[in-house]
Amino acid sequence: MVSHDCGRYAIAQRFWSYGTYAAGEAGRRDRGVEIVTRMSHQMIYLGHPQDALGLLGVAAKKATLPATRALVASQTGRVHAALGDEREADRYLGDADGLLADGLGDDVPEWVSYFDAAEHAGARAVSARDLAGLHHGRRVASGHLDDAARVDSTLVASRLNMLLEAARPYETGAVQDVRTRARDLATARPTTIAA
Repeated sequence: MVSHDCGRYAIAQRFWSYGTYAAGEAGRRDRGVEIVTRMSHQMIYLGHPQDALGLLGVAAKKATLPATRALVASQTGRVHAALGDEREADRYLGDADGLLADGLGDDVPEWVSYFDAAEHAGARAVSARDLAGLHHGRRVASGHLDDAARVDSTLVASRLNMLLEAARPYETGAVQDVRTRARDLATARPTTIAA
């Protein structure tokens, strides 16, 4: 959608909402599901992965065609990977693998025909990149936290609080380990100053 591509996100969301309504009125539920996956993609892009998961949860309940079910599973796996949840990412990406292996049928509607094994492979690649980046980030963060433990500074405490805020959307074990350690260090530091 041109509105999304040129940064007019609110307009894009409004058009997509109209599209889902029109698809429902026309009795084309799966078309609405495909539109919702586009809405979720924008939520990921804007840094709202939990909103993306909410949209995809609704879409999953309404998807009936193998192609839209596979699309939703693939996109859901991708969001879980962005959040660092490797187990859930593997589960949903595996569901999409299975649906694609079983075949999407002979009558895949044109509006979802772009989603195929190659498109799903791209989602898998992005997921692997995101998970690798989070694991790398955990290692880097641990090294920096080691350094922070040796410095008694209000600026360090301020930066630890910034790290805690940045880590808030991520609910995985790896991030929780970093969050717990940063919180412990922040509480042991002097009162923060404006950074």
